Amino acid sequence: METKNIMIVGVGGQGSLLASKLLGHLLMEQGYDVKVSEVHGMSQRGGSVVTYVRYGDKVASPIIDKGEADFIVSFELLEAARWLGFLKPDGQIVTSTQQIDPMPVITGAAQYPENLVEKMKATGAKVDAMDCLALAEEAGEVYDYDRAHIAAHGFPVIEREDRDTSEFRNYWLYMPQFRVLDQNDFVTTMAVFLVLFIFIALICFAAVIVIAFTRCMTIALTNARVYDDLRHLGAPDRYLFRSVKGQVSKVFLVPAIVGTAVISAFYLMIMYFNDNRFTPGEFAGMAACAAVIAVLSAVLYGVYRVTRRSVCRQLGIRPGR
Repeated sequence: METKNIMIVGVGGQGSLLASKLLGHLLMEQGYDVKVSEVHGMSQRGGSVVTYVRYGDKVASPIIDKGEADFIVSFELLEAARWLGFLKPDGQIVTSTQQIDPMPVITGAAQYPENLVEKMKATGAKVDAMDCLALAEEAGEVYDYDRAHIAAHGFPVIEREDRDTSEFRNYWLYMPQFRVLDQNDFVTTMAVFLVLFIFIALICFAAVIVIAFTRCMTIALTNARVYDDLRHLGAPDRYLFRSVKGQVSKVFLVPAIVGTAVISAFYLMIMYFNDNRFTPGEFAGMAACAAVIAVLSAVLYGVYRVTRRSVCRQLGIRPGR
């Protein structure tokens, strides 16, 4: 089928983002390819919010340009007029007549426009305006989105600082309808970052190995005469081997311990200060990181042994003697 475009607009706090995600989830269950895009803007209480919902057999982009919207669903009257330019010539606007004063009106810098429904119809747009709050009250579903009303009915009040945490987005008790959409986005984003991290990590790890090996071979070439003099003075190969082992160990051991400790401490700090506690998922992540550190340490130890043998060969030291 032809791709259909729906814009859901409103004011921060009315639930337009929730409505778009629920609609996207419903359309996915019907077998459509769905793209949902959120443009939060100043989406705190009173700010303009717009979301795009596109569905069809195959949807390439989540963005709706001007003049492309089949439907505009507005939770607030002024927002319907604000986004009127995005409606198709034969499109339909469905809007609530609720009026929420924007900041310029609150501060007295402007007045709330009058006769908006008539003005929108005068442009040729199909406008269906209704008193949604009155309809909700008649149906016994009174809607009031202030914090006091929410708390009075025993529901948890969502703190502003928690709204962007991954735990809230994926595991909030009252988000099951659109949890799948959020988790799909989360997995896709994390997969991209994971591949990028692995690529950068491999480059950095290879650079560490090359630098350490080069440094050790430089030490061997620089001190070749010193070790030759020690051998002529009667120093056994066992003594020379211990000296080489000590120098090569410092080149590998000190950066590895310091770097691992600093990065691990930084990682733990990020995990803890995200919500001032460690979640089971974070503990699992730390265990995975510990396993990665163990594997990389084993690889680095193997490189250390190869480097040590190369230095001894360069200096003519035979450890068994």
